[in-house]
Amino acid sequence: MTTKPIRILCVDDHAFLVEGLRSRLDHEPDMQFVGRLESADKLIEKVRATDATIVLLDIDMPGPDVFDAILQLHRALPDVRAIVLSAHVRDRYINSAYKAKAWGYFSKADPPEEIIECIRRVVGGEQCISSTVLKQSGGPAAAEEAIAGSRLSLLTARELQVLRLI
Repeated sequence: MTTKPIRILCVDDHAFLVEGLRSRLDHEPDMQFVGRLESADKLIEKVRATDATIVLLDIDMPGPDVFDAILQLHRALPDVRAIVLSAHVRDRYINSAYKAKAWGYFSKADPPEEIIECIRRVVGGEQCISSTVLKQSGGPAAAEEAIAGSRLSLLTARELQVLRLI
């Protein structure tokens, strides 16, 4: 019996990073890089067209709010798992990602091996926060608090968007 590869779509406006990720994923027999978007504008359509199982998204990109895009993806295609891969490691972003139903949060500074292992864990049904994110957010307890909620969790999606733009 052949298992289907983990099909990964990357949503990031930095071509160099995406090409590096693509090159690294080419060495994983159970993973397949299926495409790239420079913004989350047509995310759901691209996921359907590529049959992606994992979507890696940056936070800081042109186009629509990434957290809104993650939530819309979750509502439209609940079996597809979104993972944030960002240079921004702050509690409010971690909280917003998990509130939007993201399955994982990685730093762009994480070693590729850790990102790949976490992708496998997410496919297995486990949420995953990288060691870099855990360390920068104050450890596991602080990360759990960020995931569970804070005063920011009382804000609407639009209020969070306005706050991020400020």
